[in-house]
Amino acid sequence: MVLLLCVSVGIVFFDRNAINYLMPYIAPEMGVSNTQIGLLASGLSLAWAISGLGLAALIDRTGQRRRWLVGLMVVFSLCSVVSGLAAGFVALLAARVVMGLAEGPIVPVAQSIVALESSPLRRGLNMGIVQNLGGGLLGQFVAPIVVVGLAQTYGWRVAFYVAGIPGLLLALLCLLGLREPSRRERGAVGKERRKYSIVQLLRVRNIWLCCVVSCLMLSWLVLGWVFMPLYMIRVAQITESGMSLLLAVMGLSGALCGAFVASSLSDRYGRKPVMVLFCLIGVLSPAGLLLHGGDLPVTAFMLFLGASAAGTFPVFMAAIPSESLPLRYLGTSMALVSAVGEIVGGVCAPLFAGRGADLYGLTFPLYMQVGLAILASVVSLFLLETAPRIVGSANLEHEIVI
Repeated sequence: MVLLLCVSVGIVFFDRNAINYLMPYIAPEMGVSNTQIGLLASGLSLAWAISGLGLAALIDRTGQRRRWLVGLMVVFSLCSVVSGLAAGFVALLAARVVMGLAEGPIVPVAQSIVALESSPLRRGLNMGIVQNLGGGLLGQFVAPIVVVGLAQTYGWRVAFYVAGIPGLLLALLCLLGLREPSRRERGAVGKERRKYSIVQLLRVRNIWLCCVVSCLMLSWLVLGWVFMPLYMIRVAQITESGMSLLLAVMGLSGALCGAFVASSLSDRYGRKPVMVLFCLIGVLSPAGLLLHGGDLPVTAFMLFLGASAAGTFPVFMAAIPSESLPLRYLGTSMALVSAVGEIVGGVCAPLFAGRGADLYGLTFPLYMQVGLAILASVVSLFLLETAPRIVGSANLEHEIVI
């Protein structure tokens, strides 16, 4: 189950990130500005947030997680193919928006399955593997190597066509290999009859703090996805092969450090200290590029360390929300944290950074990343600890943390 969900989430980020790695090829052909590049990222993120929150709540009520997961994977995979057919900016934007609508609920649905199936003492590790191992390996390590290589050889449109194939194959595997949670598991709801609105969920201390961290860290992440490839080519004068190598190094860090190191440390030593430390480490990736002096190995090392901050995502998006609310709100609480972060970090941040890049240069988004990582570390200081090994409760998910 963990392996299938891990690869499923990886394919989501493979398709989502492909456009960022291909932008150095798309931008000259379509003549798009930095502001329009930011708009492409913002449009997908807004659709991701809206559908993620709305559909996750619906899926929580129906309990049919596997069926929804398979259907959504088919839709976003086809949207990747449509992206390759786009004749202009408007068509490309439309394809990305539909892709965002399909991708939005996938991560919270996958993580809610993990939360139901995992033991409390391994929940953080399993959630880290699902969200970061696949996302890092496929979305940030394999994707830049594959799509840039395809773009160099066959053109960027072919790269989009190829990117859609794995999702279709995996949808079939999930249909055959995933089991639907039983009625008893879906309704671990039976013990908690009270219903909470979105506003009431936001009154839970850990939930609104996770939403704030989500805004900051998703901004940090998306700005790196969107503007780092452009900065490497246009400002740092790094070759296309060097760019794909550096991006792959960051993906490898997100996969290994994010999936195993940060998540397992949060199980053992607590969610809060890991959040504070790893958010702060996120400063190193933009700093590595800003300080790049031509020494590629040194830059790669700093990017590797900084990208390990991605290990915080399964902690504040999945582990803490799942341990701060009753089981019936697994998907909804995770989707809420993700949606708020996507709206601010995925929609507003790229637009603001894109405009700033047009006015002040491509260093602007990188300096934004530095500030965002520092702020996220400070906000994390106010989280309430939820790790079962630390608080001594294996049933924390049944308690509302005020």
